[in-house]
Amino acid sequence: MEKRNHVKKHVRKLRLSGVITSDPFEILLAEKEFYEGLYKSHCVYAQQMQASFNYDDLLILKLSGDYRQFGEGVITLDECAKVLNSFTLSNFKTPGNDGLPIKLYRTFWNSVGELLVESFNQSFIKGEVHRRDRP
Repeated sequence: MEKRNHVKKHVRKLRLSGVITSDPFEILLAEKEFYEGLYKSHCVYAQQMQASFNYDDLLILKLSGDYRQFGEGVITLDECAKVLNSFTLSNFKTPGNDGLPIKLYRTFWNSVGELLVESFNQSFIKGEVHRRDRP
């Protein structure tokens, strides 16, 4: 059975440029080239954008002074809980870029809520946010 299954797992013949080949090295090379081409970026513009992208060049609207003062400052546990419960997304959707679903936050809010709010407030007070991708 193993020999029979082994034969079924592999490409034994392949048509290359109109000619059918059974040479395993030619088949492997053709497969390699196919998948390299499949996953290779063909967009020259996107490659140039990645090389020359600068966040400072973006036109990002900023809040006026009044709105900025209203939106900045330390936050309370109740404010965060209200925002968390106001999401109308599915419990399994992720509202941010951390990849954690709303259901996780809602389930463990009583355990981690205070720590999260304290962390947010310390980041605001110190004026810095630590990211995992930077040392």
